Amino acid sequence: MKVRTTITALMVSAAILISAVQLAVPFKLSPTVIRGDGVGYYSWLRSAMIDGDFDFENEFQYYDDILPESARPLASRLLEQSRTSTGLVPNHWPVGPALMWLPFVLTAHGFVAITGADPTGYGLPYQLAVAIGSATYGLAGLWLLFCILRRYFNAEASLLAVATTWGASSLTGYMYYMPSMSHACSFFSVSLVIYLWVRLREDSRPIRFFWLAATCGLAVITRLQDALLGIFLATAWLNVWRASPRRPIAASAALGSITLGGLLACLPQLVAWQALNGAPLPGDYAGSGFDWRAPHLFEILFAPRYGLLTSTPMFALGLAGLIWFWPRDRQLTAILGMIFLGQVWLLSAFSYYHGGAAFGPRYFVSALPLVTFGLASVYDRLASKLGRWCPMSIVAALVAWNYLLLALYGLNLIPRGGPMSWELFWEGLDRLMNRLSG
Repeated sequence: MKVRTTITALMVSAAILISAVQLAVPFKLSPTVIRGDGVGYYSWLRSAMIDGDFDFENEFQYYDDILPESARPLASRLLEQSRTSTGLVPNHWPVGPALMWLPFVLTAHGFVAITGADPTGYGLPYQLAVAIGSATYGLAGLWLLFCILRRYFNAEASLLAVATTWGASSLTGYMYYMPSMSHACSFFSVSLVIYLWVRLREDSRPIRFFWLAATCGLAVITRLQDALLGIFLATAWLNVWRASPRRPIAASAALGSITLGGLLACLPQLVAWQALNGAPLPGDYAGSGFDWRAPHLFEILFAPRYGLLTSTPMFALGLAGLIWFWPRDRQLTAILGMIFLGQVWLLSAFSYYHGGAAFGPRYFVSALPLVTFGLASVYDRLASKLGRWCPMSIVAALVAWNYLLLALYGLNLIPRGGPMSWELFWEGLDRLMNRLSG
């Protein structure tokens, strides 16, 4: 027991140290870590807390003024669009990240008040609060995944799978280098949904359905695409219906808990939309739309900069590994597969499928918990067949590839937006090698 506690403490300490080193980087590269879509997410919190309203004109204008033209947020373009029916500047980003950052930002606000600094909501303490908040949620999501994986695999396979998810995917970029985006918060909420669902199969009291539905609601108001997590709720309810000897009573109690938990979690978003748009409905997403024939499927999977299988090959490994996870938990594997295929179809139908100036397939960060089970299956199988060196070598190669892409992206050696070819990738790699060689 003492050895396990020591190992856990070392793991947590190493994760915090690695996180602290990486968190320092964006503060040296930009006037503010709150940029891009993060302006829209953070403005919900800053405007309500500092100004006491949902008038985002001053927030959007502030970030438009201080950020260089290449990094100006999409939010600034909304200043030029027509106002909502309430006369306010539209904000089509959901409120979930702002709610999740709230404890960290309130702490920063208290610190500013104690020190007598100007509580503008823009300064370094507020930026640190958002950055630390996103990193904390990312690490918490990884820990939850590790706890779930230990139910199926040994510690080594579980740890390697979590390390791959952490270091060999876009999650790294959005935990540390672009922390004001929603992706680290989304990753945590999806991981928590899976954790609660697994626990609920062991204890199906109504209160557990409430918390599962509330977490699903939090995931939805963080990234709307995560509404597909409703499959977990439906499956949990069906499990109770099939297993309980008192079906009508148990199923009704579960359904009531699901409804209450989901509505309470989504209530902040509905209230925010009502105040901003004059109705509890979202506004237009910057002119974007969907073509349900999914015309961008090839780009989603194979584009050089953001293709799921090309820019982040751990997805290919994890998806293949779900075949080996199937005998361990068929129901969970089926749910993971359905949600993943649903996300692929949804995002390949989206006109903004490329994610703008995205690092890797950022829309699929919330799908990372789904493929981590496949990664653990692969590592467990390879270790038993070929020895421990094999999965460790794969993890090292995948992490090295991801950080190479992050370096090319961060140093602007490959295009951050728009089309990109493999030729441009190799040119960027050549320029990086020239820099390193002096």
